[in-house]
Formats: sequence, structure tokens, C-alpha cells
Amino acid sequence: MLKMIKSLVFILLAAALPAKAEENNIGDTFAVVWEYTTDDLELIRHNLSAQSAELLALWEKGIVENAYLAEEKDFEKGTDVLNIVFFIKAKSKLDAEKILNEFTFVKKGIAKYEMHPVGLLWLKTFEGASKN
Repeated sequence: MLKMIKSLVFILLAAALPAKAEENNIGDTFAVVWEYTTDDLELIRHNLSAQSAELLALWEKGIVENAYLAEEKDFEKGTDVLNIVFFIKAKSKLDAEKILNEFTFVKKGIAKYEMHPVGLLWLKTFEGASKN
């Protein structure tokens, strides 16, 4: 019986959250994954500072969240390139694309992005929460 009640609560929450978000005009969240479109490491490095500043400005405004940094090593060339994956909050996919298309890497053809809709934040890890 308890399992059934928990299942019903889960279903009700899942159904109610998007409706509440729509009422408040919250929008949606997308995971943004980047892929370099050039092998010109000098071009990447020369524009990295501008790209980083743009990302940081969006993070400070709360538009971008949860940025992850990954280092890609190219052992054949003896180089490594940083890649960042993050989440962007926007009212629509089109609005998110407008924001992302303003990045230096996109404008200069250094990288392209792929967006994956992830929906609304439902569960969140809180500091001090029990890990059991």
C-alpha cells in the first residue's frame, strides 16, 4: 500500500511541476554539449578568453548553470583541449539558440553546439542532506 501511495505522489508531482512552471513562465533547461569544428589550436586558444568571459557572464546572470570541464587529450598531436558542458535556462529552444549563437566560438566557426532538453529541475542535492 505504501509503495502505491509513493508511486501516486511521484506521478502527481511529475504532472504538476511542468504546469506550475508554465504558469510562472519559467521555461526549460537544456544541456549544451560542444564539439570543435576546427583543429586550429592557435585559433581556439586565441579566442578562449572571450568564450570564457561570455560563459561566466551568463553564469553570473543565472542563465547558465552547472558547468562541467573536461580535458580532451590528443595523444597523436601531443595536445590537450578543454571542453565545457553546461546547462542553459531559457523560455524556449529558440531563445536558448539565440543566446548560444552569440558565443565567440559559434560566430567564428570554432565550435558547434548540440542542445538536449532536460526539463525542469525536480530533485536537487542539498548540503547536509543525508546520503543514506
